Amino acid sequence: MSEHGDASIANDHGDPRPQTSATPGVRSGRKVWRILGLLAIGIAVLVAALPTIVSSTFLTSSVESNFRTAFGSDVKVERVWVGWFSGLEVAGLVVSNPSGFPQDEPALELGSLTGDISITSLLGGRLDVKGDVRGLKVHLIQHEDGTMNLVPPSDETTPVDVSDSKTGGHDSTRERGELDLGSMRLALTVEDSEVRVTQEPIGTIEHVRGIKAAIRKPFGTNDFVVEFDAAIGEVNAPGHVAALLDVDAAFQRPAKASLELSKVDLARYAPLLKAMMPDQVQEFAGVAGGKVEATIDPDVEVVVN
Repeated sequence: MSEHGDASIANDHGDPRPQTSATPGVRSGRKVWRILGLLAIGIAVLVAALPTIVSSTFLTSSVESNFRTAFGSDVKVERVWVGWFSGLEVAGLVVSNPSGFPQDEPALELGSLTGDISITSLLGGRLDVKGDVRGLKVHLIQHEDGTMNLVPPSDETTPVDVSDSKTGGHDSTRERGELDLGSMRLALTVEDSEVRVTQEPIGTIEHVRGIKAAIRKPFGTNDFVVEFDAAIGEVNAPGHVAALLDVDAAFQRPAKASLELSKVDLARYAPLLKAMMPDQVQEFAGVAGGKVEATIDPDVEVVVN
């Protein structure tokens, strides 16, 4: 009896082999899940880094190539960035003047452009677009022969089909009120920008600086509001212009527009008018100021205040 008891004790406490409850099948299952987890993490990292990879390798060169083709001149882009939640960003865009135009300054400079489309709204069947342009500088130059630095000459002409316009029918136009943009929201802004227009041999005929502009459209309506504010004229004695347009894209209500001028030197436009109408303009001078408001109804009746 004691021998059986001693043997029992030896089996319970004397076996040096480790006791384990996991079977080989369980261990293999854990290994598979571990591998799948590592793969999932790797895929997540790759997806998160994809915008950076695409932005740094493809988009920047693509933007440069497209602008170079469009304007026929050298184009440089500092950065093009696309993020899953940050939208599109373009920074440091410079478009040089094409051959035959002054090379001391570019034709177009862009400080930054950002744009974003809300994914949440898009999944809900609505389009929510935001955009912001800052530091845009455009210098438009026109030679005496009519060629312009930002409009490359082209020998191709596109034929215009005017057959529909002669029928007098309504098939090619929308009926009033048919348009519905209620599921779209738009918020576009432009700040700290300028446009300079030079016409040879006259010289600079317009210089618009400190441009602030906005286009807004809320959800649930077809209403667009466009605002514009800028300084015009000489740097040491600038005039001021402000404009507002409030319009229903479906033409279901009258549109409202206003234009306000302050200290605008009309003499600056005398050379342009004389070039456009030779021997017809003897003198054009004065300082313009005031505000004009207009209401335009869908039947093209205009009321000016």
